[in-house]
Amino acid sequence: MRTPLQSLCCPLARRWVLIGAAVLAGQRLWAHEPADPAPVILKPYVVEAEQIDPGILYASEPVDRSAAQSHAPVAQWSLAEALAGTAGLVVQPGFGDIDPPRLSARGSGLQSAPVNRGLLVRLGELPLNAGDGSFNTALIEPAFFEGARLRPASQDPAAAALALGGSLDFLGYAPMRLTAAAGSDGLRKVVAQGGVAPFRLPDARLAYGTAGAFSAMQTDGWRPQSEQQRTAAFAQAAWAKGEELALRTSFYGTDLSYDVPGPLTLDQAKSNPDSISRMAATDRPRRETRFGRLAVTGDWYRSDRALSSALSVQHTHDWFRQLRSNGIADTSGTDCALRASGSTRWLKAGALWLGTWREQQRYTNLAGVAGPRFAHLQQQAHSLTGWADGSMWLGRGFEFTTGYSWLYARRATGGTVTGNSDYSALSPRVGLEWRMPSSRWTCFARAQRGREPPTFDDLLAVSGPPAALSVAWRPLRCQRADTIEVGARYAAGNRCTFGVTAYGAAWRDELLRLADASGATRGTVNAGPTQHRGIESSLQCRLLEGWNNVSFRLAHTWSEARFAGDPVYGDNRLAGLPQQVGTAELEWWHNRGPFAALGANWVGGRTYADHANRLSYPGYALATLRLGWRRDGWGVALEVGNLFDRAHIGATAGVLDVARDPATTAVFLPGRPRSFTLSVERRW
Repeated sequence: MRTPLQSLCCPLARRWVLIGAAVLAGQRLWAHEPADPAPVILKPYVVEAEQIDPGILYASEPVDRSAAQSHAPVAQWSLAEALAGTAGLVVQPGFGDIDPPRLSARGSGLQSAPVNRGLLVRLGELPLNAGDGSFNTALIEPAFFEGARLRPASQDPAAAALALGGSLDFLGYAPMRLTAAAGSDGLRKVVAQGGVAPFRLPDARLAYGTAGAFSAMQTDGWRPQSEQQRTAAFAQAAWAKGEELALRTSFYGTDLSYDVPGPLTLDQAKSNPDSISRMAATDRPRRETRFGRLAVTGDWYRSDRALSSALSVQHTHDWFRQLRSNGIADTSGTDCALRASGSTRWLKAGALWLGTWREQQRYTNLAGVAGPRFAHLQQQAHSLTGWADGSMWLGRGFEFTTGYSWLYARRATGGTVTGNSDYSALSPRVGLEWRMPSSRWTCFARAQRGREPPTFDDLLAVSGPPAALSVAWRPLRCQRADTIEVGARYAAGNRCTFGVTAYGAAWRDELLRLADASGATRGTVNAGPTQHRGIESSLQCRLLEGWNNVSFRLAHTWSEARFAGDPVYGDNRLAGLPQQVGTAELEWWHNRGPFAALGANWVGGRTYADHANRLSYPGYALATLRLGWRRDGWGVALEVGNLFDRAHIGATAGVLDVARDPATTAVFLPGRPRSFTLSVERRW
């Protein structure tokens, strides 16, 4: 069977493409500086004209949108809902509003719960990721950010050798706002933000001489043992000299805790979703995390030259009581990130280093109480990547780009278990873009090789009976993907934007994290050849404009990942990846203030919970309704989620190699029933 890559480009042609990239990368190419991808506005915030230039990411490509496209001032309480509707990003909610959702782009990071990997997640231009590539999105307060930007690895050289899913940037701290929200299941949230002395950065973005933000959120949860709470704070100081030099320093801190109600069997999740298993009630899974981060960024611009550098230091203390088969992990450590980049007329280049030093104690879980310690680990991780890119106009609207990313990574542990693994790789990429003369259409094609090294959560496997657990080091290889993508985008100002991207990828040594029938982890393995393919598309249009305004938005992702002639699983679909994911919303607003929006989000087809494809759950379609009023800086909104109260399965707690007894396999997370949220907001 031919892989998607072979179907699009024969091996001989692929070899010549890579050789051509090597030749051109060493030449002085006349650089054309493309515009940065426009951000995805986290619904439902309104971005004022003097703030960041808003946009939405369609099919992995930037498409501008009006600053007044979303008028509902509802405070964001769930990151999963804030990111839903981003074409190319599969978001699977977890146990509630605060615990981290599973984020997957083009299949990377699909099976990494409860520790996320597969994306380079950045706050203020510096990664949240630890040195081993892991990140915890529960630390992110989505209300602080006006937008997010998703870019595939083919468009982000820093991510090309670190995360096969690409990068996800949270952008723009929104000042001068006070928001209060209350809702179902004891939801309570307040957000206060302010800023003074605004000025433009050299790259035209808005910054504030002094800015700060605070949020507090608490919810009882809709299932037993699902109470969650998070407090977050942000402070920033910035200084600029003319339009050439800017310096910024910021602090971001989070204190969060949440109970974990645990997974259910499929029958339990359908018939009694607001329940927990006997094991979860006994073991009482819970996570508590304290996080603080200090960052400094400097930017310099002059004519066609630019330099940028950034440094961050973050400290995390994480206490995680899991089910008895995994025990209790008490982890404390420091992460550092250092980035430097520059561009001239001919070249863009940069480097990023991530380092982690942490100490971890592991204990058995004896009915919710810490038992004997079975591991004491000292972990150290380093990831260093560098990149260089150039572009050249070929005439008649064609632009050719080429570049490389280089990686060196090391993972080492000492103490109860000793082990170390080193990784190095060179990842080339090429691209061709055609801007049609006198047309709003742009077409493109790209090819690249990407890699992603494993995290400590992959390399360290817990095994043994619950009362006598042990940890072992399992050396793993980097996962690798050769990807080709083609697509087109259309932009007619604020009236209509459309984009579509199709991709095919041949993966080798894919990192698959497995679980047993109770949801307990069984460790990570390198799979044989696998194939990934998908189509990412979005449409946005303004249907009516004037006193009455009507807009429509649609985002859809079709993706599929299969084994390629595996001796055990044949050509089965990989577990955990929904085939169809999408959102749509029709919104009306009047210039005097009232607004209404009717939306839907859906998962189409069956999603498998095991690689043997013996256990699966069906898709669903949920409706949402937003009603409210906004004028003169004041806003009131009511949001109803899951309008028709449809029972559904939101995700799984993990995936299995084979479901030997599907009826007793407890890995399913029931989706949230109908919910209500009322919010009041004042902006200045």
